[in-house]
Amino acid sequence: MKALVTTALCLGVSLAQGQETVLDDFANFAAWSVTATDDVRATLRPATGPHGPALCIDFDFGHVTGYVAARRELAIDFPARYEFTLGVRGAAPPNALQIKWVDASGANVWWAQKPEYRFPAEWQTLKLRQRQIEFAWGPTADRALRRSAAIEFVIASGSGAGRGSACFDRLTLRRLPDAAPVPPAPVRVDAATVDFGLPREFGALGVRWRAGAVAQRYAIELSDDGVQWRRVREVEGARGEVQRHYVPESEARFVRVADAGAARLEAIEPHDAPSANDFFMQLAKDAPRGAYPRAYVGEQSYWTVLGVDGGATASLLSEDGVLEPVPGVGALEPFLVVGGKVLGWADARITHTLREGSLPMPAVHWQVGELALDVEAFGAGTAGDAQAVARYRVTNRSAQAQRVTLALAWRPFQANPPTQFLAHPGGASAIGALAWQGRTLQVDGVPRLHALVAPSAVRLRPLAAGPVTAWLGDAVASGASGGTSSGAPSETASLADPAGFASGVLLYTLDLAPGAQREIGVALPVAGAPLSSTMAGLAGVEAGVARGWRERLGRVRISGPAPVADVAATLRTALGHVLVNRSGPALQPGARAYARSWIRDGALTSSALLRLGHGDVARDFLRWFAPFQFQNGKVPCCATARGADPVPEHDSDGEFAFAVDELFRYTGDAATARALWPRVRAAVAHMETLRQSERTPANANTPERRAYFGLMPPSISHEGYSDQPAYSYWDDFWAATGYRSAAQLAASLGHADDALRIGAQRDEFTADLLASLTASTARHGLDVLPGAADRGDVDPTSSTVALSPGGLLGTLPDALVRSTFERYWRDFENRRDRGIDGAGKPWADYTPYEWRNVGALVRLGERGRALEAMNFFYRDRRPAGWKQWAEVVRRLEREPRFLGDMPHGWVASDQIRAVLDLFAHEHEGDHALVLAAGVPLAWFEGPDGLAIDGLRTPYGRLTWKARLRGPVTRRVVEFDVAALRTLPPGGLWLRGPWPS
Repeated sequence: MKALVTTALCLGVSLAQGQETVLDDFANFAAWSVTATDDVRATLRPATGPHGPALCIDFDFGHVTGYVAARRELAIDFPARYEFTLGVRGAAPPNALQIKWVDASGANVWWAQKPEYRFPAEWQTLKLRQRQIEFAWGPTADRALRRSAAIEFVIASGSGAGRGSACFDRLTLRRLPDAAPVPPAPVRVDAATVDFGLPREFGALGVRWRAGAVAQRYAIELSDDGVQWRRVREVEGARGEVQRHYVPESEARFVRVADAGAARLEAIEPHDAPSANDFFMQLAKDAPRGAYPRAYVGEQSYWTVLGVDGGATASLLSEDGVLEPVPGVGALEPFLVVGGKVLGWADARITHTLREGSLPMPAVHWQVGELALDVEAFGAGTAGDAQAVARYRVTNRSAQAQRVTLALAWRPFQANPPTQFLAHPGGASAIGALAWQGRTLQVDGVPRLHALVAPSAVRLRPLAAGPVTAWLGDAVASGASGGTSSGAPSETASLADPAGFASGVLLYTLDLAPGAQREIGVALPVAGAPLSSTMAGLAGVEAGVARGWRERLGRVRISGPAPVADVAATLRTALGHVLVNRSGPALQPGARAYARSWIRDGALTSSALLRLGHGDVARDFLRWFAPFQFQNGKVPCCATARGADPVPEHDSDGEFAFAVDELFRYTGDAATARALWPRVRAAVAHMETLRQSERTPANANTPERRAYFGLMPPSISHEGYSDQPAYSYWDDFWAATGYRSAAQLAASLGHADDALRIGAQRDEFTADLLASLTASTARHGLDVLPGAADRGDVDPTSSTVALSPGGLLGTLPDALVRSTFERYWRDFENRRDRGIDGAGKPWADYTPYEWRNVGALVRLGERGRALEAMNFFYRDRRPAGWKQWAEVVRRLEREPRFLGDMPHGWVASDQIRAVLDLFAHEHEGDHALVLAAGVPLAWFEGPDGLAIDGLRTPYGRLTWKARLRGPVTRRVVEFDVAALRTLPPGGLWLRGPWPS
C-alpha cells in the first residue's frame, strides 16, 4: 500500500479540505539523492524514527563553506492554505536548515529557512506554516507556490559549519480551510483568563490593566484546552496601563495572567509580530517620536564605520549618534534631560563631520535650543586590542546657567537598521542581562562599556518598563533608588530580563555656567580588554589615532584650488573606509551585511590600494585568500574565516590572476608572485576547462546558440542575473583580463612555456568573444555591448571592466563601445535632469558602482561628461559630511530599504580608481601612462596650480604639477612630470584640457 501511495504522490498531491497526507514516510530510501558543493562531503543513510523509517544526512564541511542537499522528485499541488510537519533530530553545530520546493523547470525555487538551526538531540516535530515559505529565486513573475516538482532538505553552513548529521521523519502536508476563519470575540473566562474561541497564532500580547490597578509583576501562560498550561513569560518591573510582550511564534486558544496579586486585568490582545523588529515597530507607532530609533518610525537611517586598520570588526555610528561596537549586542544612544524633559534625536538639528575633514573619525552634532551635544567617535588600539571610543561634549550656549543630565543609554537596538538583513541582521538585538560594576557595564556577561568618567547614577530596566524615554525623566528626578539602580559609581547593580530586551542608562548630572561645556568619555571594547585611559589621557590617544590615519591616507597627495580640496578629501575618506572595513587581511565590502571577502571586490580594491601606496594590504589580502582555492583550481567567489563559498561565479578565476599580476607589476614582489604562481596557473586551467565546455558543436552550428560558443558558462556572478544564471559578458571580460594577466605574469617570472600556452588560449578566447558579440548583437538587434549573450540586456556599468582593467579598448568594436556609453549618458541625463529611469518611470535607486563609468568616460575622451557624472554622485553622499556612499542610493532619502552596506568598500574603491583616472591612468593595450585626461582647466587656476604627488604606477611613483600662465588672451599650461622610475613602454600621453 505504501508503494502505491508513493507512486501516486509522484504524479501529484491534491488534498481534500482538512485532510492530512503523508508526503513521504521515507520507506523508499532509493528515491532520495544527495549532492554537496565543492570539497564538502555528504552521504545519506536510512534510520529509524518515531513513525518508522527515517532519512539521515551525514556531512562534513571540512575547511570550506557550502551546503549539502538531499533531494527527491515529489510533485505537489498546493491548496489555498496549508502547513507542513516534519520530524527532525540531529547532532550538529548550528547551521542553516532550508526546505526547498522546486518547480518542473528547475529554475524557480521556494524555501523555508531556519538560520543557525540547532537540531534537537531527540525527535521533535517541526511545523512549517505557509507564511514561512517564501519565493527564493527564479525568473517566474508569478511567485505564488501552486505546484512543485521536487523537494530538498538542505544544510547550509552557518556559524557552526563543521561535521554532523541531520535526520528527518515523516513529512506531511495538511490542508487548511480555504479561507482563514474569522476569530470570534475573545471571551473572558475568569478575572485573569481569556478564551479566543479557537487556536490563534501571535507574536506579541498586549495586556491592559484598569486605571490604578496596574501589575508590575506577573506571569503569562498559554493553553490549547484551558486545562494544561505552559508559562511563556515572567514579567517584572512593568510600567503603564498597557504593556506589550514579545512572545514569538506562539499559538494558543487560552491566555491567562498569573501571579498578578490584587491587580485588575482589563483585556489581553494578541498581535502579529513575526520578528522582534516588527514588534518594536508596532510599539513605535504608539509612542512619541524619538522614543525609539529613527528606523522604527519608518525612516531610513544612515550610518558610518570607525575602527582600527585591519581590526577584526568595525564599529558603527548612526547619523543620530548611536554607537554600535560590534554586531548583535545592542548599542549606546545619547539623550539629554533638562527640567524633567527628555530630549533625543527627534528634538535636535543634526549635522555631521569627520576629523580634519577626511579621517575615519566621525562626529555627530546636535543643536537642541541653546544646548549643543557633540558625539565624536574613533577606533583606538590595535587589531587584537581594539576599542570604539566616544567623547560626548555638552555645551551651554545660553546666557543662563543650566543643569543638564547627559544620559547614555545601552539599548537593544543596533545602529545597523532593521532593513539590513544579510550576514549580521540589523535592528533589535537581544539583551538578557545587564550588570554594572565599578565603571564597567556588562551585557550578557561580557564587558561592553567602560566609563572614563564615573556616572552620577546608573539605571537598569527590563523591556516591560517601556522605552527609555518613558522612565528616564523620573529616573533623573528620583535619584538613587536601590535594586537595579546604582547611585554611585562604586555600587553594583544587575538585572536579568526574561523578555530578553533590557536597557541600561548611565546618568551624568552637569551644572553648566553660561558658555561652559563638559566632556564625558567612554570606551567600548571590540577586541581585548577595555581601554584603561582616563579623560586626561583621552586627548593624547585621540591625537595619536589621528596622526596614524593622516599618514596612511596621505601617501598620495592632491592639491589645487578650492574645488580640488573636496575631491582630495573624499578620496582620502574612501581609502580610510576601505581600511576600516577590512577584517585583518581580508578586504570586505562592508562591516555588517557584507562582512566577507569577494575576490571581485578584492581585485579592484587591491588595484586602488596599489595606486595609493598600500601594496602591503593588497599582498596580505592575496596571501590570505589564495589558500581558499578549491582542489580543482576553481577560485571561490568569496570566503570567510570559516571557509570558501562554492557558488559558481565564473569571473573569479580571471580576477585572481589579475590581482596577482597587478601586485607584481606595482611592487616588484617576486617572492609573493612566485609563491602564488601555481595557484594562478591552476585558476587559468580551471577557466580553460569552463570555456572549452562551451566550445561544442551545438553552440557552433545552432544559430540561436552561436553567441555562446567559447564563452564562460552561465553563472550568477553578476547580481542582476541572480534570478537565473546567464551568459554574462562580465564573466567573459574578466576571463580575457585573467588570460592577459596570467600570460604577462608567466613571462615576467620566466615561465616561457606557460606564457606561450596561456597567450594562445588568450588569443583563441578573444576571437571567440568578438565572434560572440557579433552574433549576440545581431540576434538581439543591438548597437551596444550586451550585458549577457542570452538576454540581450544593456549594462554599461558592467561593461566598464572591458575597458579597465580589461584593456579591450581598441580590441572591441569601437562603434559598440561608444554607443554603449552614449546610451549610458542618455539614461544618466534623464535621471539627473528629468528624474526618470531608462523606462521613463521616476527613478527609484541606483548603485554607485556607476563611479566606474567616470573612468570609462575619461578613457573615451569624454572629460566633460566624466566631471558632470562625478559632481552628480557627490550630491548623493549621505550624510554629506561623512563623504560616503552605500551600495544603493535611493531617490527618496528617507524611504527605508536595504542599502547593502555603508560605507561600501567596493564603491569606495571604484570612486578612488575613477578619481585617480582623472589625473593619470594606464592605457593597458599600449602600456602607456595617460596624464590629466580628466581634469578641467579651472583646476589649473591659482598661484600653485594643480599637483598630484606620489601616485604609484607600474613604472614607479608619479608626480606631476601644472598651472596656468600668461594673460587671459594667451594662456599657457606649464606641465612638469617627475619621479618615475622608468618610462612606460608606450610613453607618456598628455591629454589635458587644452585645445591642442
